Amino acid sequence: MRPKPSPFHAGATAPDDWVAAARFAADHAAEFAASATIEREVLGHYMAAYIVSDRTADQQVRQLTARILQTGRLTQSPSGHRLVAHAHSQDGAYAVLVNPPDKKIIGYDGPRESWFERSTRLPLEDLRRRASAHERSVGRDSALPVPSWPMFPPGQAYDWHGRPVAVPWERRPITDEDTVRRAGRTPTVVFQADALNSPFFQKVPLEDRPAAMRAVLDKLLRAPSKGTVHIAPDRITVTGGKVTLTLSRDCRMVRTLNPPTGNTPALYKAKRWRLPEK
Repeated sequence: MRPKPSPFHAGATAPDDWVAAARFAADHAAEFAASATIEREVLGHYMAAYIVSDRTADQQVRQLTARILQTGRLTQSPSGHRLVAHAHSQDGAYAVLVNPPDKKIIGYDGPRESWFERSTRLPLEDLRRRASAHERSVGRDSALPVPSWPMFPPGQAYDWHGRPVAVPWERRPITDEDTVRRAGRTPTVVFQADALNSPFFQKVPLEDRPAAMRAVLDKLLRAPSKGTVHIAPDRITVTGGKVTLTLSRDCRMVRTLNPPTGNTPALYKAKRWRLPEK
């Protein structure tokens, strides 16, 4: 049996729990591509595919990565350590896999013809304009409102005190409910920006949201009568009190909490979610 294609293969579909990510700004894409470490396997694959030197492979992978990150279709893993970027349809079936927090280019896939040998290549500025026009069109058609409340920067994680921290690598999955309830209430758990930016917290100031998130998590995990735990192969889901939140499989990070749906959201009320007195 052939192994399932990795999500960075140009024709592959990302796993269900990966989410769309915003394209990089031009200067951010250029800086990332110029300073990122390219894994040797990527360079070796590229050199063999297009019969180029090590130096040429390095230059072309960086140039193509910068181009795709600012004009392509980006999808990010829940941990934030994997981001697959598919080239714009005008550019062909090319894709790169990057690790943004660690500044690494860790995967490449493309057709037999090198992008640099294509007979027609749109100027970068033209392609950027096309991508932006498409994004505006999609935005007009979207049913979800644009958030009007203060937001944490996407892709970042925060500790209990609201301090930015690195998105943790996933460890061994937790598979029993009792351990989930204990581990999910420890100070090592961090909160991804997507969860803190939830419509549920739209009335909560940024500086108070990590404490509010901690209170919600603590109450739902404290007893089965307060929150229900469902353990799936790709995530842990906790529900109760008009809240649905997801945790990473190792219980080290809260990924989401009541994502926007277009409907009137439930709102956080401090009295309901107060932490118990010590």
